[in-house]
Amino acid sequence: MTPQPPEQEWIISDKDYHIALEYFHLVARPLSDELKKERERVLGVRPSVMRFAMAMELVLRKNDHKGGWSDIGYYKLLERAYDELEECRREMRESKSGGMRRASREMVDVANFCMMFFDNLYSMQINSEYLERKLESLRGEP
Repeated sequence: MTPQPPEQEWIISDKDYHIALEYFHLVARPLSDELKKERERVLGVRPSVMRFAMAMELVLRKNDHKGGWSDIGYYKLLERAYDELEECRREMRESKSGGMRRASREMVDVANFCMMFFDNLYSMQINSEYLERKLESLRGEP
């Protein structure tokens, strides 16, 4: 019999997970087409995107003690995303005992590493554009 890995410590508790799901259901409860359009206009985000983003945020908050991601290299972030994707696939194969639920949590990890990659790239681009504008102003260029 193959030993099973222990339940991962980083994941949010079942209680917090269910509280978050209750909130997600409130945000995305069935509505008429007119109310759906109004909700999207007010929130500016589709309910499914909101649920996923909130799940990502819950995991990020659980890991705040580890510090940020701005100093993690792009290749390391991609490597971690691939690792998490493999964990997701492994969980999906274990359909018994909550494998699909654990797989959905792994997908949140995949998304978080992709978000970190995007955020670092975006920050670098913004900083680069700022520096270019600053250099242009020092040179007296319009």
